Amino acid sequence: PSLISSISLSSPLSLEAPQSHYLTTLLSISTDYRDEVLSKIVYMCSQNNYQYVTNFEWYITVLVEMTRFEGTRQGHLIAGQMLDVTIRVRDVRPFAVKQMATILENTHLFSGSTHENGICEVLYAAAWITGEFSSFLPDARGTIDALLNPKITALPAHIQAVFVQNI
Repeated sequence: PSLISSISLSSPLSLEAPQSHYLTTLLSISTDYRDEVLSKIVYMCSQNNYQYVTNFEWYITVLVEMTRFEGTRQGHLIAGQMLDVTIRVRDVRPFAVKQMATILENTHLFSGSTHENGICEVLYAAAWITGEFSSFLPDARGTIDALLNPKITALPAHIQAVFVQNI
């Protein structure tokens, strides 16, 4: 069966295991098909208020891994999920903040090629989460330095604004 069909057929018990395999497979397929698969993964995980996700650290990790796909146009969807899970699930906040701080320090999301396809939207979520839940930051100074990165001037205004707000 196709990758999308097998994702749609995943049972709640098998949801977490195949996703890691799917993420690796996604590196070798076309951008359009990959974007469709990414949206299906998010749909499966988020349906019915995340009833099938038993490990939210795993889900945050999957979302962070999705940011590595060159050319994806799912940045807004990924960012929305990062925000939603971190706001709703109190126990995942320390882990999520650490992951978001890592995203801010990873400058590949600041480049022009990813800016055009929307993955830079994840920077909005990362900046907002690290600012809102800053008490969980492992290295506040390092995160502040990342928020002051001169490359942010190439980002859309709404993302720049959340960077400035959270310094």
